[in-house]
Amino acid sequence: MEKRKLFNKTCSMDSMKIIINADDLGKSLDVNNAIFKFMDEGLITSSTIMANGSSVEDAIERSKKYPNCSFGIHLNLTEFVPVSNNNDLSPILDKSGFFLKNKKIIKKTHFTAPLRKAIYLELCSQVEKLHSLGINISHIDSHHHIHVLNKMFPIIKQIQKKYSIKKIRISNNVYDFPDSFSARLLIYFKIIYRNTYKFKLKNIKYKSITTSGFGSLMSFYKASTKYNLKHESIELSVHPGHKSYQKENSILKTDWYNKLRINNEFINYKQL
Repeated sequence: MEKRKLFNKTCSMDSMKIIINADDLGKSLDVNNAIFKFMDEGLITSSTIMANGSSVEDAIERSKKYPNCSFGIHLNLTEFVPVSNNNDLSPILDKSGFFLKNKKIIKKTHFTAPLRKAIYLELCSQVEKLHSLGINISHIDSHHHIHVLNKMFPIIKQIQKKYSIKKIRISNNVYDFPDSFSARLLIYFKIIYRNTYKFKLKNIKYKSITTSGFGSLMSFYKASTKYNLKHESIELSVHPGHKSYQKENSILKTDWYNKLRINNEFINYKQL
């Protein structure tokens, strides 16, 4: 397949602007290798880095070879060891001091004032670690999408304002609709709720820049074969290097973008 021409300086108004963002950069050498291989092939335009990942230094050193890609931060409260050393994080840590690998823990845990402050300081430490290693953070997203939880909203806004990071991932609002009417109705309500949250994320406390749509490449690919998806811009997340995402990675290697019902152009977060 011919290498995809990315990073257009100007985009026509009748095209969907697509950001292909690889999550989890820095998680492991296998993940790093897979992501950079796709970048070499012109199939990924952006990635987000786990500041507390086991291979974060390798990720950042190699990222310098890709000035046409954007590199954001993958805020993390659900895997590995915290960057900060704060005992007040204990409600979301296991006995060995690792984050509990479960988003539901964050959702269910009562945010006391000390825990809320500890989470804020931990996320500040993650941002500052990437800054100290030379990354100019283009945008924010998070591991297991914890940044779009309602209880996280004030903390995320503090982070954005403190470090002047305007661009941020929204909640998933792209779905492959099922045949069942009741299931379709539930998804419609989800989309309404998430678009309401998108408005809040963009306009309240600290104005932000977002895409109009977000979803996984897999859900977008399935939906785009059935419907005319009308997004001015969209971010699609991918997960190279993860065995559980092999089907997604197989689609990424194809010319899937030529099968869309609308003209499309690939951009990165710096161009949004």
